[in-house]
Amino acid sequence: MSDDQKDLKTRVEELSSEVASLSGRVDSLEKLFQESPVAARERRPDLSEPSEKAAGPKAERLTTGGVAALFSRFTAISIILLFALVLRTVTDSGMINLTIGSILGLVYASLLEGTGWIMYRRFHPFAPIFSISGGLLLFAVVLETQSSFGSISSVTAYAMLIVGAGGMAVMSHMQRAAIPVIAGTVGIIAAGLPIDFPDPNFLYLAVFLLAVNVMAFTAVKLPRCWWLRILTFFVTAFVYLAWYYKIFIYYGSGGTLEGIHSSGWFIPSLTVMSAFYVGFAFFRIPRSRDTIITRFDAVLPTLTAAWAYLLARLYLPSEMTVLVAVGAFGTFIAVFFLGMAFFIVRQREEGASGINTLVFPAAFLLAISFRDLSGESVVALAVLSLAAY
Repeated sequence: MSDDQKDLKTRVEELSSEVASLSGRVDSLEKLFQESPVAARERRPDLSEPSEKAAGPKAERLTTGGVAALFSRFTAISIILLFALVLRTVTDSGMINLTIGSILGLVYASLLEGTGWIMYRRFHPFAPIFSISGGLLLFAVVLETQSSFGSISSVTAYAMLIVGAGGMAVMSHMQRAAIPVIAGTVGIIAAGLPIDFPDPNFLYLAVFLLAVNVMAFTAVKLPRCWWLRILTFFVTAFVYLAWYYKIFIYYGSGGTLEGIHSSGWFIPSLTVMSAFYVGFAFFRIPRSRDTIITRFDAVLPTLTAAWAYLLARLYLPSEMTVLVAVGAFGTFIAVFFLGMAFFIVRQREEGASGINTLVFPAAFLLAISFRDLSGESVVALAVLSLAAY
């Protein structure tokens, strides 16, 4: 019985010491909570400093969440918009003339975009805010200066939009960030299409859209940018349809086809744009079995062939000699597609996919162009069957 009492006494003493230890820890924690966060971090250097040193420059990326971060971003956007509003108010009130106000707006937007570039290099969490704000403000100033004030020509406006969006695209490629090129591509389309609406200079607009397509299609390897080339392709197709419609209206009313709706540049610009799409798809076809072509890249040559050939067929006169020339050119392009497919088959690994990217548009062109070339559907079907064999 005495032994049991001794064991019980020993256990009570151990529990008392543990309770005392826990009480001391609770007191120290209460003191830490009563102190400021900075003082608490100073009291615990071993817990915070190693993690910050280990994170390196990417630590700022990891501290971008939370309500405080959201409010800080909202504050930055508010300050940026405040300065832009001050410039607009000073210009509208007549304190400075429109030309100086437009120049100041362009300089301010360029400074914002340049600041965003520097912040991206330093992994600053505010980098997307400054780059997007600068780019969108630049697009808005260019559009309003050209459309509302008429201070710059449409060529100058297109050039400034291309330079601004091009800088954002370069920023995305250098920093492997998708936000600048997405904002730049969507913004330049939204700002470029309304220029001189509803009677734009379609030749200048075609050159502008070619630059937009280059920016969108070269961003294919960046994350979350796969849809940009789909957007730009269908926007380009719509603009060429509008160009054809304008030419058709002028031709139907007996008017001239010179000037902003000049028909002399329709087919050449359509050919250049189609060659760009087909060339992009050609280099995207996998040469190895480990690579898979995307769905849009696989159907891009077929969409391009259908869009370009049918537009050319509608645009050109329905005379026999013209139809034969169009059919001969379409047949030549179809044979050229088959030659490109044969070249890739010889260069790629056995079992690699994607060769139908060129075979399908070749079959489509043979089916519709040989009909115009021969004038007989039966002959066209016979040639198509022979090609399939």
